[in-house]
Amino acid sequence: MFLLSEHIPDNNDKIGILYQKFAHSIWYVAMSYMKDDQLAEDIVQETFLRLTTCPEKVGRIETSQTRRFLFTIAKHCCIDLLRHQSRHGELAYEEYMDFEAPSNQEPPLEHLVMQETLEDIRRALERMPERYQTPLELRLVYGFTNKEIAALLNISPNLVGVQLLRARGMINKFLKGRKR
Repeated sequence: MFLLSEHIPDNNDKIGILYQKFAHSIWYVAMSYMKDDQLAEDIVQETFLRLTTCPEKVGRIETSQTRRFLFTIAKHCCIDLLRHQSRHGELAYEEYMDFEAPSNQEPPLEHLVMQETLEDIRRALERMPERYQTPLELRLVYGFTNKEIAALLNISPNLVGVQLLRARGMINKFLKGRKR
């Protein structure tokens, strides 16, 4: 019985294995949000710290479900930190330089149409199955290549291309349905 318990990893071992396997990928995602190496490293640490509060949610280590769960935690950590920074006036100098004063004029018609189209795309993404949503988000939001997405999701680059093509088709179909 004692020998069997040595082969089953406990939660601390599991978190250590997950850290070794996914820390670099999580750092890469965090960099796309934070644009700062130190903050990205902080996000990686925070991700695994949050994981210690719910290790039972991680089943098998080698699944895409586990990978998505960790990326979701990291994404939420990034969003939390960005919110904290904006609330406490800790925006980076570059963000101050990009700030535009609000205009008293009505936005042009093209701007309103663009906002409406983006909202329609967001709705289409919410209805899309996760196997198509994740690669599309990694491509459009984070700017990853098919090869990088394939490595992150542990699938082939060809499958990434097919999933992206199908996801775009779903968005187009949804948008055409909205125009009718």
